[in-house]
Amino acid sequence: MKSLDVKVWGVRKRDTKTPSYGVRWSVAGGVFSESFRTKALADHYRTKLMRAMRDGEEFDTESGLPASMEEKKSAVSWYAFALRYLAMKWPHAAPNTRDGINESLTSVTLELLDERAGRPSHEMIRKALRNWAFVLPGPDDREVPDDVRNVLHWVSKASRPLADLAEPAMVRAVLDSLKLRLDGTAAAAETVRRKRRTLVNAANYAVDLGELRENPITAVRWQKPKVSNQVDPRVVANPE
Repeated sequence: MKSLDVKVWGVRKRDTKTPSYGVRWSVAGGVFSESFRTKALADHYRTKLMRAMRDGEEFDTESGLPASMEEKKSAVSWYAFALRYLAMKWPHAAPNTRDGINESLTSVTLELLDERAGRPSHEMIRKALRNWAFVLPGPDDREVPDDVRNVLHWVSKASRPLADLAEPAMVRAVLDSLKLRLDGTAAAAETVRRKRRTLVNAANYAVDLGELRENPITAVRWQKPKVSNQVDPRVVANPE
């Protein structure tokens, strides 16, 4: 059922352990609310409600939203988005930064693959992503061996939707995967932190594009590995 009987209240700060900001509104007497981690995000959401109300849009009494704000799950895959993110970052990044982005996107992509028939080996996928997909010029702009092209085609079909990152359980699984090296041993703490920074930055870009409502990576409570400040005596110069 639709209604034009809509009232929107101001943004309110919620004093919880992790401060948040709430937006409340009513449709035909029914009260709805949404919470956001920052006031800016809450204000942005409230502005969209107010705009729809001023434009005379009818609000749904079940969801509390106008048609223009009904959440549509992004059909963009993580892999397709990662290529777009890479194209945005690559031209302005230093060589070491490029390598870090490449490594981070490869790790996340490996975690966000569904099981499909004809899956190549883990090593083949990793090499195809590292050496061909996440570098510029990309595989569409240079000669690519047939076996590599077949691997990347499989990845494009098996990649999970970007919208799956809105699920806390999926975010946690991706973050946990960053803690491990290819051989299953623990990755260096600084490596994990660097990969997470790239993922956070990529998710922010997805928000900018309208593919995600807010950054789901920063919303998940996750124990970051601690960087050791202890100096290894084997690498310290001595008089000899």
